[in-house]
Amino acid sequence: MSPMIAAKSLTFPTRLWAMLAAIGRWYAMIVTLMGENFAYRHKRLRLNALLALAEPLVFIAMITLLHEALHQSPPFGSSAVLFFATGVLPYSVFMHSSNRTRVTESSLRLPGVTQFDILLAHILDELLLKIVVIGLVFFGLYLTGVEEAIPVEPVQCFAALGVLALMGVGFGMVSVVLYSAWSWWKYMYPFLVRALLLFSSVMYVMDLVPDPARSVMVWDPMAHAITWFRAGVYSFYPTRLLDLTYMFECAIGMVVIGILVETSTREWRLR
Repeated sequence: MSPMIAAKSLTFPTRLWAMLAAIGRWYAMIVTLMGENFAYRHKRLRLNALLALAEPLVFIAMITLLHEALHQSPPFGSSAVLFFATGVLPYSVFMHSSNRTRVTESSLRLPGVTQFDILLAHILDELLLKIVVIGLVFFGLYLTGVEEAIPVEPVQCFAALGVLALMGVGFGMVSVVLYSAWSWWKYMYPFLVRALLLFSSVMYVMDLVPDPARSVMVWDPMAHAITWFRAGVYSFYPTRLLDLTYMFECAIGMVVIGILVETSTREWRLR
């Protein structure tokens, strides 16, 4: 073995250790940012945090009561509360991830912390909070006798929530640019994200919706993500129209478009 090759082989463990140490420091920084973000939101903005958590739960209660008042059976399964929860709560991951992406635009920049670090901390914080809320709702329903509240494929449910968070990030990045161009967008944005709920299979089973509404719904990638989430909860949820390839392509495409639009206009927006 030549001296040069020996030197390279001796430095490999050192390089590997340095890389692992750098990853460990970055992981610790992200966890710290998540903790600070969570503490800030609940210490300084308690009412806003409470409203963000209560909004989907109140909406679930309202549409469930309306459903029962009309004496209608659940669109799928034995519990109307569970069915609407499996639509509203995943959709809230998209909606609030989009909101958090918009908030990071004005976040304080610390030395050694990039915009990506701040965005990742905000989204992970939001995603973990939603997972805890969903878990508590499902567990509460199970205690009341709804056995379907225990997901048959929990990993699939987590993956669907991650896809919805990615969609929210892409939508939020584009929204940042639109808000910079048109101030009225901040009034249009809340209406738009809530209107999209009607086309995202939140209150219906996509496979059972009659045409022409179904033909419109299949173009909504969030409808596919919510269908995928529900297929992880229910044993025999209809998935004939579920297109995972289309869903993933849309999620990645939304993030790519969001990054391109946000980075290409950053200099203009920060003047």
